[in-house]
Amino acid sequence: MSRGLGSKQILFLKAIRSIEQTDRDSFWRTSAVMEQAFALSTELQEIERRRNEAAAASDARIKQLALEGDQRAKLLMSLTRALGVHRRWDVGEHHDRKRRAPEWLEHHLNPSRTLALLERRGLVARITGGVRLTEAGRQASEA
Repeated sequence: MSRGLGSKQILFLKAIRSIEQTDRDSFWRTSAVMEQAFALSTELQEIERRRNEAAAASDARIKQLALEGDQRAKLLMSLTRALGVHRRWDVGEHHDRKRRAPEWLEHHLNPSRTLALLERRGLVARITGGVRLTEAGRQASEA
């Protein structure tokens, strides 16, 4: 007996449903679905807000230590400044599209597993790098 859809599966169904309002027959990039899932989930946005606040507090503490003369803090600041370039998703030939969802989201949502489970249930159809809802998936996303 199936245990029903999980919260990540429901979030993906809602994200795909909200994206496909304009075109039901197209396949949508997995990255676009993840970004839409992030936009729909206040819980995920709250996690990102807390992570950003913690990082800002840590950076402020290190900066203060560096101003006080701590050599390790100065070294850490110089290294993090050099390595702190945040890469964005480059999606295929669409390099102008920048990622709007945080990097940790892919690990948290595990899109390959979540979409595989949805595909096994017959709720989505997938091709390489793309996904769309089936009729059963549309009905499930409305519930």
